[in-house]
Amino acid sequence: MSSHVFVVRGDLLHMNLDAWMLPSDRRYTISDAWRRVSGISNGVARTNSAEFEREERFALPLKSWRWPRALPVLTATPHKSARDTFEIGRRIEDFVHTAAEAVRQRRQGRAIDPDARILLGMTIFPSSGRTDAASLGELLEAQMAAARHAASAENVDVVLVLDDERTFALAQMIRSHDRKTAWPEIAKNRKMLRHAESLGRHARDGRLVPFMGAGVNASSVTPSWEQTVEALAEGADLSDAERQSLQRDSDPLDQLAFLRSVYDERRDGSFEQAISEIVGVKNYGLAPALLASLKSPQAFTLNVDRLFEIAAEDIGDPRTVVPGGRRVGAPWLYKLLGSVDDPASIALLVDSGGSDGIRATVRALVAASAAGNHLLFVGFGTGDRSFHGIAHDVRAALPKDADAAAQATALTLRDDPLDRRLWEGRLALVPMAGADASDGDATRALEVYLDAVLAFATDSRSYALSPGFREVLPTADAKLAAVLGSAASALTDDMTDAAAYARVTALLRDLGWEG
Repeated sequence: MSSHVFVVRGDLLHMNLDAWMLPSDRRYTISDAWRRVSGISNGVARTNSAEFEREERFALPLKSWRWPRALPVLTATPHKSARDTFEIGRRIEDFVHTAAEAVRQRRQGRAIDPDARILLGMTIFPSSGRTDAASLGELLEAQMAAARHAASAENVDVVLVLDDERTFALAQMIRSHDRKTAWPEIAKNRKMLRHAESLGRHARDGRLVPFMGAGVNASSVTPSWEQTVEALAEGADLSDAERQSLQRDSDPLDQLAFLRSVYDERRDGSFEQAISEIVGVKNYGLAPALLASLKSPQAFTLNVDRLFEIAAEDIGDPRTVVPGGRRVGAPWLYKLLGSVDDPASIALLVDSGGSDGIRATVRALVAASAAGNHLLFVGFGTGDRSFHGIAHDVRAALPKDADAAAQATALTLRDDPLDRRLWEGRLALVPMAGADASDGDATRALEVYLDAVLAFATDSRSYALSPGFREVLPTADAKLAAVLGSAASALTDDMTDAAAYARVTALLRDLGWEG
């Protein structure tokens, strides 16, 4: 499978990466923003290279960085002008080559799948004070092109993590204009491409409702339900006969109910504490970051971790968690199996009807939220018992005359002819890979597809009226921006008491106006 360059909004330091770019100069100077990383100052202090100081090399991994923390790689930014695309390319390529080799060396002798793809994270280089779209566009294009070239040579993936909405939107516009380069596998399949564009439009209109299963966290190193049950069973000191009997029960909530009773025989709170320790992972993978970046007003999840919430908080879109959320209002995330930061909610669910209770909740929620929206099942295998049960309930909850395929999509990991027959006309199935694909390849194909959906969901709204950005807008957008810009320029202080003034200026600021 070919390499890929992803683009997401988020916090580079909260992502589950193998290595990440630490921007510096040739004298090892890093900004204060990076010093919040524990041990980073000492790591930089013990790392040095005469070649790096002479700029004969541009990337240097920190020495003695503790495994399994993602490895910071000092990367010298252009010291004259970030608009020199040749200099940018040299530095990005050296970062990718150096980081990939360092990660391979770190993995030697460790219990890691040798075929596990390396993921490197990077940010955009400082723009030397230039903030117009032409300069920023050149910088983004140069970085992404160099990253694609180097990633292909090293057979690794790279994710460009951006924290600024306008820069992110511009990067996605650049990619959307060259789809064959950004997503070559998807661009070859017209049906998949059209469906990705359709999902992107739903998201852009605020009508896409993700329904997330365990597969969303496949690259986040968070345990599956089966692994969680196994870990709890190990801590419960079950006999061999009890363990075998537990494994025969295919309903995870029934398994949890039994395990809770065992833990509660010891002391109150031990079950909740064990759950929290097992699934309390804090570094999110690509799928949670991509789904959070869609900014859907509503979302459902069967996962108890906080990875999606953390990713949403990192882009300034915090979620009200239901049930039990302390904040009031939208956007919200309904956690059907409880939440790790409130372990009692998981225990409460175990005691309140198990899967039947969940399915009744799903029917009620879907009936309330499906009208006018498009449900997106993601992270489920069509062989999952939970997928079939929930999808059936979703179908039952939709209006009788509804075109379910137009109202719900499942991004399944693999193609399955029986599933196609079962769900034809009821649910739009978009398999990510062939029937024989490995879990890793199928999961990565899902992440690449979500990357395309996110790009198609992004428009120029956030920077349409920003100074210096008009020259990169499509023709129709540029004409509208000119009209709105003239109107904004005509606003005067004596208009502030007008009834519509606040709403008009709010709209203009939403479009990037800085008045």
